[in-house]
Amino acid sequence: MDCIKTLRTDIDKYTDQIDRLHELRPDLIDDSETLWADMEKATQRFKEQEQERKREEEEIIKEWTEKQSKIDNEIKEALHKPNLSPENFDRILFWLNLENGSSTIGPIDIRRSPGWDKLTEDEQSIMLDLAQRYLTEGEIYPSEPNHFSHSVACALTALRLLRPDIYSALSRDVWERCSVELLKSVISDNMELLAPLLATLSEQFPDIATDAVLDVLSQELKGNSISIIHNLGARLNDDQAAAILDMAGDLSTDHERCFIIVNSLARRGKEKLVREYLDALFDKGWGVPSDPKFHKLRKLAFVLSPASYKQQLLDALTSDSEWGRKWIEASVDGYDDDLLKAFLSCESCDLGKMYIWLHEQYPKETRPEHEDVYTPAAIDKIHRLKNEIINHLSQSGIAGSSIVLDSILQRFPEDTWLTNCILDAKRAEQANTLPILSVENIKELSNQKTDSRCFNSVQDLLDLVMTELERYCTDLQGDPLTVRYLWNTDPIRPRNEEDLSDHLKNYLDLRLTTDVVINREVQIRRKLYKDGISGSRTDLWIQAFDERGSGLTICIEVKCNWNGSAKTALKKQLIDKYMSGQTATAGIFLLGWFGCDSWDRNDNRRTAATAIWSDMDSAIADLQNQAEKEQKSGSTVQPIVIDCTLR
Repeated sequence: MDCIKTLRTDIDKYTDQIDRLHELRPDLIDDSETLWADMEKATQRFKEQEQERKREEEEIIKEWTEKQSKIDNEIKEALHKPNLSPENFDRILFWLNLENGSSTIGPIDIRRSPGWDKLTEDEQSIMLDLAQRYLTEGEIYPSEPNHFSHSVACALTALRLLRPDIYSALSRDVWERCSVELLKSVISDNMELLAPLLATLSEQFPDIATDAVLDVLSQELKGNSISIIHNLGARLNDDQAAAILDMAGDLSTDHERCFIIVNSLARRGKEKLVREYLDALFDKGWGVPSDPKFHKLRKLAFVLSPASYKQQLLDALTSDSEWGRKWIEASVDGYDDDLLKAFLSCESCDLGKMYIWLHEQYPKETRPEHEDVYTPAAIDKIHRLKNEIINHLSQSGIAGSSIVLDSILQRFPEDTWLTNCILDAKRAEQANTLPILSVENIKELSNQKTDSRCFNSVQDLLDLVMTELERYCTDLQGDPLTVRYLWNTDPIRPRNEEDLSDHLKNYLDLRLTTDVVINREVQIRRKLYKDGISGSRTDLWIQAFDERGSGLTICIEVKCNWNGSAKTALKKQLIDKYMSGQTATAGIFLLGWFGCDSWDRNDNRRTAATAIWSDMDSAIADLQNQAEKEQKSGSTVQPIVIDCTLR
């Protein structure tokens, strides 16, 4: 209506202009009188439609009110009928939960139903009498499988809250007749009110509770889903869980349902019972029975007890590779990391054997190439598992990890990148065995040195690191040509920024620990900036102490020339993020310049590599200008371009 008023005002205001436009182009615009008439008609139509809408709304409300009034009267008439049968509780309960004539999902507490407050005290008392008779005398009709009714739970709750003496005196027969429907109504939303009912059933009549659980579970299995184990949660006792496992054993021809049951129990705190069940199932060996339908149960057994099954698993895989591939492909095809966690909990020697088998069956040539968003398939997850095993051996510091990685390199000598992993593993193992020194310990050791090399300022540390970076650049293009470790060869493509960052970290670790005395040891670590983009782990942080024992920190921000943010990263990332707030006292912006005539033309990074700067000299000049500008503003920052060209 407001928009119509606005248009009418505009017509009045611009009448002359509208008429002049009409004279010029009558085919495009009507005159003001015609527009005014059209507006009057639109206004009238709107008023009529609004009146019709209100009339219909009033009729609907009237209809709802009349229907609800009729229902309210029927409830009162029913409650005052003589010889009211107990089965009427279910029907009247349904009426009490009607609102405006429409059914609602009723609460367990009958007092919260829409119709309860409309009853008189006498009528409420009659309803409670009916609830008692419904439980003790009435016929409780079973609901269909995977459906439930709140009637039993409502009746029990009404007595528990409003007539506790009668509730506590309910007989075994009552609980036996009510137990299944009570358990079927168990959902988390009503657990506050249902918990006392379940406690009464389990504590006073545990055998009835167990039989009811099995009955509900049997019904749920007909629909390929289980909720009773989840809904009961910690209230499911060991006797009930054992009875459920017996049921699972009877489902020997239905492996999927068997797995659903066993897995549900394992996730609800019954791991010990499930392990015992699986131990008995596979007591003749990991591959017996060999039917692939048991693969999920085999995975669950390994996940729950890796130490118990690791040797059986390795024996089965190596003795029958085809069977092993089927098992591993079926086991990784899920959405959890349980299998990965189980593998990584094994000793390093077992992890090495597993990796060797995986790499033999799934060499690097089998890894799919993805450029766009994709849904990981089993083969993708297997290669991820391989990567996680290598990362774990490289970084965990588990004793013997470096030896295991060396054995993997001996088995696959073409994987020269493992050399860096071995160095990482050695450092991690050493770190796990070295004592942790406090600042006071370090100062004390420093005072014992008379000929130690110390840093007077962060500039001293910056000069040292820049010298080593220049040496790194020279070594990459030297003999042997170590830059090849930064490139993939089939097809020829550069590795990613993280690989460059890792390679650089390994180099600085080896160089700086020999150039700086132990009491002033330089520490190099990778760090994910707390506000940074997830997965961006290319920055290196170098830390040392000056002669007064104060900490010195340098951040090296690593980018490659195909990265679109390289143009502005010196200011926006290195300075604004890492050097602001005294997080780092100095910074180095390192650009890896990649180029190769044989660079795979299907790699989008090839074109992007010269999109910002046409050549390395242009990049050096631009970054140097940026750095000089920031230095004048007080930032201690240096740029360096590393030649990563493959010739």
